[in-house]
Amino acid sequence: MSLFQYEQWFLSRAERECAASPQDQAPMHLKIQHTLAVRDIARHIAQAEGFSEPLARAAELAALFHDVARFEQYVRFHTFKDSLSFNHALRGTQILKASGVLQGEAYASYILAAIAMHNRYAIPPHIQGELRLLAAVVRDADKLDILRVMREHLCCAGAKSEAVVLGVKDEPQLFSPIIVETALAGKLASYADLHYVNDFRLLLGTWIHDLHFSYSRQRLCEDGHVHRIMEELPDLDPLQKARRHLLCLIQRSGCSVGKT
Repeated sequence: MSLFQYEQWFLSRAERECAASPQDQAPMHLKIQHTLAVRDIARHIAQAEGFSEPLARAAELAALFHDVARFEQYVRFHTFKDSLSFNHALRGTQILKASGVLQGEAYASYILAAIAMHNRYAIPPHIQGELRLLAAVVRDADKLDILRVMREHLCCAGAKSEAVVLGVKDEPQLFSPIIVETALAGKLASYADLHYVNDFRLLLGTWIHDLHFSYSRQRLCEDGHVHRIMEELPDLDPLQKARRHLLCLIQRSGCSVGKT
């Protein structure tokens, strides 16, 4: 199959799933837009890193299919929160295996493994070589577009989409100290520690610690999404201290890439 044919397969399946939930399609259509954006970012990363043509194709396919289970997840459980439904990455690999859509792809097993790892806290250290590269591309591309999506939802007045913000509480002056501590310690924050929208804003800033490619770090800095998201943090000392720390890291990382 050509890459265009794979895209049409994905869109056809996604639209069928959307039709199963006619009263609330907006979150699922958002996932379609997100998927295509992640696919495009993955292509740019592969080009910037000089991947071979077969490996670049595999990276694009892994990105295209990374959220294929999100539609079933939303139809069945009305949420994108894995802890309240199922592991969407693993379910995605099951869907792809059952469909046989990747049959004949040279990197099919690596594509499936990269999809299975894209939502884990980190890539396991024993994963190396081309598989690690594929997993890293999908994770980076996913994060970079999630920042765009979250900017649109966290930087606007009014109620936040519960599906998009994973049900965290929109309490303007509240935050979880563990998120602040994690940010200041130079570590990646965990979804498991999220309770408030302010937590989410800081968690997104900690993603600077989980970007694997120079292109990704430079794009994070230049897109400005995370800067805008963290501008919305209230004027509370712990939050502002964490914000300044993260913005300094992001600026240093992104600008140093741009000057090489």
